[in-house]
Amino acid sequence: MTASEFQKTWRAEDQPLAVMPEEQLARFSMLPATKDFLSVTGLPVYASPFLSFMDGKKFNTERYIVIGANRNGAPIVVDTGNNDKVELLNFQGSFQPVFINSSLEQLADFLVIYRDFEDMLLSEQGDDGVLNSSFSDEQFEALKQRMEAADKPALEGFWKEELEILLADRDDFLNG
Repeated sequence: MTASEFQKTWRAEDQPLAVMPEEQLARFSMLPATKDFLSVTGLPVYASPFLSFMDGKKFNTERYIVIGANRNGAPIVVDTGNNDKVELLNFQGSFQPVFINSSLEQLADFLVIYRDFEDMLLSEQGDDGVLNSSFSDEQFEALKQRMEAADKPALEGFWKEELEILLADRDDFLNG
């Protein structure tokens, strides 16, 4: 999904998009699409599953642009030394990178896919559908297939863990 497609698809009334100042990105060697995405379109301040995106002022290195954090506060970064892949710097692994998505465009796809999945649960079952991870195997498989079509390698890193958390939460609710 391109930056302009994401801007049209994302519902800013739910979570506004925050951009990074172009001058802040100037020192990084990144793909033009990455620079445009961050400085023109931006990312949502908050998005499921428990992701937050910030303006990048916290800390950056020569290689990594910090764009947000996960539920545990671990930084989400754009790795400018690795074709602008989106990664998580794992606190528990001496900041070893964990693959999230192949690009910001694919991250945008996944944010919309996940949002649509939660919207479906909300429309069918209300808040309890999301809170209790009350989805069918077919709905879960449809989510996974959409993700695989958007960025297959992403199902081996961060998103694999998030899908496992969804299943574990559902099992806890059903067996609790």
